[in-house]
Amino acid sequence: MTLNEKLAALRREQGLSQEDLAGRLEVSRQAVSKWETGASAPDLEKLLALSDLFAVSADYLLRDEETVPFPIGPARESPASLPASPAPAPKKGLALWIVGWVTGGLGMLGIVVLWVLSTMIEIRVPSASTDADGMTWYTSVEGFAFWPFIETYRLQAVFFLFLILFCVGGFLLWMAWRRKKDGEQVQG
Repeated sequence: MTLNEKLAALRREQGLSQEDLAGRLEVSRQAVSKWETGASAPDLEKLLALSDLFAVSADYLLRDEETVPFPIGPARESPASLPASPAPAPKKGLALWIVGWVTGGLGMLGIVVLWVLSTMIEIRVPSASTDADGMTWYTSVEGFAFWPFIETYRLQAVFFLFLILFCVGGFLLWMAWRRKKDGEQVQG
């Protein structure tokens, strides 16, 4: 609905003639007629007076949308005429929980994958042994070991990246838990 259609509908709803409305606003009947036909529009002062008179917001009058008039006066403040309450906001901190679990999970998954690979790929592990004469013999043996695997294939940066992701995820989860705990204490 446009402004002119809303003015005419509200005037009829209140049981006012164009002349009655003109008298209340201290304008001519012709001015009200022009407003309702769309030939002209009320100035800001008259628009605010119309808003007060009909107990609707100026926003309702100005927008060309089909909206429910927002009540501003005591005449329309029954619960049935109030607009529906907005949808509940999502839980605060939910994003923090999700990011924490995803980040920590990726970090842990990366570390586990490196560990599994270290148990599947055989590497030469340095070894030392001492004989009966007290001589130390240094050699290397084929075997499986986590850190020598990381060093052999130069995966230290990847390992520490996964470790950092795991720690950051844990920190985010701790922060989300603290926020939830603090929120419960405030409400309780």
